[in-house]
Amino acid sequence: MNHKEDEFIRDEALPIAGLMEHPNSVVQWRGRAGISIRELAARVGINEKTLRWIEVGRAPLRAPVSRDISRALGCTVEELSEPCASPRNSLIPARRRLRNLERGRGARRWAGKLPIPPSAHPLIRKLFEEMNERKMLILEIAEISGVSKHTISDWRYKRTPGVENLNAVLNVLNLELTITETDDESG
Repeated sequence: MNHKEDEFIRDEALPIAGLMEHPNSVVQWRGRAGISIRELAARVGINEKTLRWIEVGRAPLRAPVSRDISRALGCTVEELSEPCASPRNSLIPARRRLRNLERGRGARRWAGKLPIPPSAHPLIRKLFEEMNERKMLILEIAEISGVSKHTISDWRYKRTPGVENLNAVLNVLNLELTITETDDESG
């Protein structure tokens, strides 16, 4: 095959960590073409949900649809029918990798301020503001504190930190968590 296969692996040793096993190569060819599920479904004339189900094997890849998909993606029906393993979203890895390289991420160096969503708790907001000000990586904080980098990163969006983990991270920054009385009589 003359296409790059750096992001897609065809091997008998499936599943592979970080990759999702697929009974066909629709996701692989869609990723190479750089089109979304919505766009491919429209080109082929099928429902998006049906296409998702075909990609993950919950619906069979039947002859008429496989011909239409292979035409839309520029491959043969045989190539489309081969199983593969790929990242969950075939478009994300290449785009993210390029974007991160442009920013300098991946080289264990600070690559700009981490985004802090407005919905983040004020304490977490302050923590990440400190990290940004000191140009510290989540990975650095994680290695020193013993708290997973994924856990720390998740605090910005969806996870509330436990007191022990938060205290460990704050200690790395020479900060401490304290309890103080408020002047507010309602509290």
